Amino acid sequence: MPSAGAGRGWLASLPRQADDSEKEPQVSNYTIDELIARWKREELTIEQVIGQILLLLKDHDRRLREAAPPRER
Repeated sequence: MPSAGAGRGWLASLPRQADDSEKEPQVSNYTIDELIARWKREELTIEQVIGQILLLLKDHDRRLREAAPPRER
């Protein structure tokens, strides 16, 4: 039987907590400039870069939604 972390790639190494089903894994967030610099210095794997880009995109989407006026139905 596969382990609990099977298929999670780089997230598999993150510590698990009892109530993790309600929380997202805690991952270091870099600014876009830090991310580019670390990528150029080959300090991050492609999986880490993709994960960081997704986190940046998710945060950007959240901020846009918060800034947008409420939509009428």
